[in-house]
Amino acid sequence: MASSLIVPQTLVNTGLLATYEVANVDGNYFVNDGKRILHVKNAGAVTCTVTVDAVALDNFGFAGHDLVFTVLAGAELIAGYFSKRRFNDTEGEINITTSVQTSVTLAVLKAVYTI
Repeated sequence: MASSLIVPQTLVNTGLLATYEVANVDGNYFVNDGKRILHVKNAGAVTCTVTVDAVALDNFGFAGHDLVFTVLAGAELIAGYFSKRRFNDTEGEINITTSVQTSVTLAVLKAVYTI
């Protein structure tokens, strides 16, 4: 099975009833413009580790460090924004993996600013 696309959903000032994708055993990905927010829900009974793959080299030519965070059982986590230079692959996408998939769901949000 291949990784699954998460389509960013637009968050407007009147709100958003977000839909969530199930965490895929082969990973998930989304198109990143540097203004995306990742929302992870862990409805399971065990802690989940989420890894956002870094692709850019640092100032010394070493591979960049992945962003790794923990979502406790029954908890939610919101992360972002994600640097395009650090995280975007050649397709402009960010790749995410989760240590568990059962009861873990993901949404990617993008804000639209209105004045």
